[in-house]
Amino acid sequence: MINTLEIMVIKENESPLMYKIKPGECFYYSTKDKNLKMRINAPFYEPLKSTGTLKTP
Repeated sequence: MINTLEIMVIKENESPLMYKIKPGECFYYSTKDKNLKMRINAPFYEPLKSTGTLKTP
């Protein structure tokens, strides 16, 4: 599918997890990790790397 977003969740010392998201769908990922790294590929755009620190209330 040409309009599919590909999201790769990159975890330290583990194989990356690949998710494919259709247009208009939300992406939810639950983790207990304190940091989250993702690589997002979309048609017609350059790949985006995102790293975030997660806080729990």
